[in-house]
Amino acid sequence: MPTHHAAVPPRRGPGRPKLGVVAREVTLLPRHWEWLAGQAGGASMALRRLVEQASREASGADGARGASTGDEA
Repeated sequence: MPTHHAAVPPRRGPGRPKLGVVAREVTLLPRHWEWLAGQAGGASMALRRLVEQASREASGADGARGASTGDEA
C-alpha cells in the first residue's frame, strides 16, 4: 500500500524566484535606452524607480486635488 506524504513544493532550479514580475515590451527612443543603460541597476531598476516616484507624486496630487475641490469618494 503506497504511503501518502504531505504535498512538497517542487524543487526550484537556478534563477530568480517568481516575485510577481511581468515582462512586457517597452518602446523607447535610442537616447532613452542609452540613458537607462547608464543608470545604477540597469534599465529595469531605473524604470521601476521612475514608476514608483511618479505613482507617489500622482497619489499625493490626487489627494490634494480631491481635498481642494471638496470631492469625497
